[in-house]
Amino acid sequence: RNRFEEVFWDLRRIRNELVYLEAVDGDGHPEWGWIAVDDFHLTDALPPAKEECPPVERFSISPNIARIAFTSTRGRLSQEGIYTMDADGVHVRPLIDTPCREHQPTRSPDGGSIAFVQQCDSEDPQIHLLDLSTGEQREIYRGDAQRPTWSPDGRYIAFTTSGGYIELIDLSTTELIPFNRDLKAAHLSWYPDSKWLACARTQICAVRIADGYDFYVTQGPDWQEHWKEHPAWSPDSSQLALVQNGDLWLGPVSHWREGDQEAWIMKREETRQVTCGYPHVTSPSWSADGHYIAFAAELDGDSDLFQLEVATGRIRRLTNHMDEDTEPIWLPWDRTTAVEIADHSLPVTLYLQPNAPNPFNARTIIRYSLPEEAHVTLTIYDLQGQKIRELVRQHHSAGTYQTPWDGRDDRGEKAASGIYLYRLETAKSAQTRKMALIQ
Repeated sequence: RNRFEEVFWDLRRIRNELVYLEAVDGDGHPEWGWIAVDDFHLTDALPPAKEECPPVERFSISPNIARIAFTSTRGRLSQEGIYTMDADGVHVRPLIDTPCREHQPTRSPDGGSIAFVQQCDSEDPQIHLLDLSTGEQREIYRGDAQRPTWSPDGRYIAFTTSGGYIELIDLSTTELIPFNRDLKAAHLSWYPDSKWLACARTQICAVRIADGYDFYVTQGPDWQEHWKEHPAWSPDSSQLALVQNGDLWLGPVSHWREGDQEAWIMKREETRQVTCGYPHVTSPSWSADGHYIAFAAELDGDSDLFQLEVATGRIRRLTNHMDEDTEPIWLPWDRTTAVEIADHSLPVTLYLQPNAPNPFNARTIIRYSLPEEAHVTLTIYDLQGQKIRELVRQHHSAGTYQTPWDGRDDRGEKAASGIYLYRLETAKSAQTRKMALIQ
């Protein structure tokens, strides 16, 4: 059912779209969730979307304003590694991609180094520092650690433990600093003066580094309806980005001081929702000039990176990869990255991509990737296993290819409406997907 019109959709008019499905949960409350028309699989429950949603678009951005580092599983071992790309989403290159798991990067204030979490096999997690100019890497902490974040004054790295405790590393000694052991939180973000940390509990909180004093930034009955996480202070401290119920929100923060007490208040009525039904938004990250926010979201079932233009609310997609891209951070453009390793521009595995559009009527495109030279066949079958059309039978070099299907069989006749399978085969492996034809 189309929630904006009290009618049922005609599925023949839908082309490769996600639509809202209304269901009733066990408590009898209606919920909304995204459903892909081609597979009818409910992926998540979401609140009703805003009626005016900014579309994903390709607005212009200067690629040399900055670079973006991020975590991805697109490496040769399908293990998390750290990659970089230009601010417009092009020139993706591996930065750290080893048999170990490397993720959760955070940058130094000058952008010359990053810290990240590395975990090899069954070893304890380690926080490493990496000099982007020289490639020098060193371990500064080993133990229960996740989501490190570098203070703007360069003195500390804060992180949380699996139990939710906040820890501070003094980078001059690499020793832990005693901190508030009564506070449990997650998703840390430094205030620009390095004296406070924003953190997430059920609401967004702030904690003072000097004495562990904490309070809620989002407080009052208007803020109680949804869980909040992933706070991110703007570079000028005037705004706070946060994730509420899976979507990205943005609003001004008011500062209050009386004697030695101070606090920041974020009013619900002054905030705005800047994404609309993007499932599972995570890791918002401000550009140094405060003009953009990079974030991750699971728009098509896997996590990709997006970019919000703060002034206009426009959103552009930066990555669209079969693997998981998460945890973006901004790096200065003028910093060299001497540690970039082997070029991964060639595919690393055999991969048959979802066709687009799907469902389709007149024409759809099937893309596939080969990690090495191979003889390839690409064939369409019906659900009974009968061959409908052989689209490809030839020798390919390693690379990415695409071929169309016009919905006709080997005799040139139109195939009937229905579900079809398409199968990619080489001598070593094969992959199969399904698609829907609507005549």
